[in-house]
Amino acid sequence: MADDYTAGNQRRRGMKCPICGVHSETIFARVLDANGTAHPMKPPRCGTCAEAWAEQNVFNRPKSYVIDSRVGPTTAEEMVFFRPYEEQMHNFKP
Repeated sequence: MADDYTAGNQRRRGMKCPICGVHSETIFARVLDANGTAHPMKPPRCGTCAEAWAEQNVFNRPKSYVIDSRVGPTTAEEMVFFRPYEEQMHNFKP
């Protein structure tokens, strides 16, 4: 309860998210899709929880996903592709 007040004994703006319990100044009650259709959320929640809810329920994406963007060693095809660009840049002076 002490976390709800600032050092000057003033109550903080916003409220706690009922899903994750994090204090948030903005609580969302509905999400709009690309067509402008409103999808109500019960209970209202913070932005992070609203985003996760929308991905799972509105956009039909899995709850958690990992973007695989690891960089691997350069392949032979990539070296052939980039060779002309590297030659162009070899003597470049800004």
